[in-house]
Amino acid sequence: MTEGDIVLTPLPQADGRVKNRPALILREFPPYGDFLVCGISTQIRQAVTGFDDIIRHDDAEIEIALICLFPARLYEWIEF
Repeated sequence: MTEGDIVLTPLPQADGRVKNRPALILREFPPYGDFLVCGISTQIRQAVTGFDDIIRHDDAEIEIALICLFPARLYEWIEF
């Protein structure tokens, strides 16, 4: 895994369950094997103003083409 990869990782949900969800690897922190990730969701209606960043497929700063709009939420450290 490298920075910029989209991976499936177990993330806690609002109801307390843990589900595999997509996440974008933002940064790897060597030598620990930790990653800073942001969760990816298609549930735009749940975006929090001033917190979530809506990324659109035509955003100039995005180097990858995404099929749908999604809010990116900086989430947590994930250790693989």
